[in-house]
Amino acid sequence: MDKNSSTLRTTCKMLFFVCCILLPQHIKHATAADVQDPVRRPVIAGEIRPIIGQIQKDNLKNIIDHLETYGERSSWKKQNQVANWAKDRFKNYGLESWTETYENKGQQWTNVFARIKGKGKPKDSVLFIAHIDSISNDPKQSAPGADDNGSGVAVLMEVARILKDTCSEKSILFCIFSNEERGQLGSKAFAQKARREKQNIQAVINLDILGYNSNKFPIQWRFLTDKSSFKLKVKIILKIIRNFSYGIIHGENVLTIGGRPKDSNLVRTVTGCVRSIGGINVKTKIESHCH
Repeated sequence: MDKNSSTLRTTCKMLFFVCCILLPQHIKHATAADVQDPVRRPVIAGEIRPIIGQIQKDNLKNIIDHLETYGERSSWKKQNQVANWAKDRFKNYGLESWTETYENKGQQWTNVFARIKGKGKPKDSVLFIAHIDSISNDPKQSAPGADDNGSGVAVLMEVARILKDTCSEKSILFCIFSNEERGQLGSKAFAQKARREKQNIQAVINLDILGYNSNKFPIQWRFLTDKSSFKLKVKIILKIIRNFSYGIIHGENVLTIGGRPKDSNLVRTVTGCVRSIGGINVKTKIESHCH
């Protein structure tokens, strides 16, 4: 994985989306027509560019490098260690940060949170989420998880650092969940709690596997010779071919902005804002099964 350029580009894309939703002035009132207007478009783009300029690629690389030093992030011990590290890092940014626990098979597992409180509608929240655990064919021995999902945690952390002084209308909640690879246990525990408390969640941005760079040759033969099951090998090969084919068809650095038909105006607004910056191949996907 290219820890510098690929993850950095993804961070930029996430920040584009955040700006479109959260900035308290022009962008929060932007419509699909506004972003097509040659007069309004430079105003929108002008608000986004200063935030993009704050991204530091060394921060992204250093976070991923640090997460790899744990060797694996599958066990209870290592996930708790990383959770404590993440909470301390949020606090070093000057953010309100805390942990919450949930029970699974007799053990208490930890999720980590940080918040930027909204100025106008603090009870409305936009969520950035990422999972902190990792997986491999033998996770007890080695599962460094640089891409899945060190890249997502790095982007989330950098977004939090950059937006910590943002005067946003809605609250921004940063969530790092444990046990995603065991059936999304951490995020399910949070979702159940949010439902009980009737939290008003406006949007969720899921940061997962953001640093993927396909090899020039689509099939990596090491997957055919390891000790994993035949079913898993077939699944991995199909995923590699799909990713490789997508790059051939659509080109590099493609950002797809998707949503359900009822959210079509928001999808088109965000798409227009991102396109107004330039330099990114942006596609729109509006389908009923989009989440």
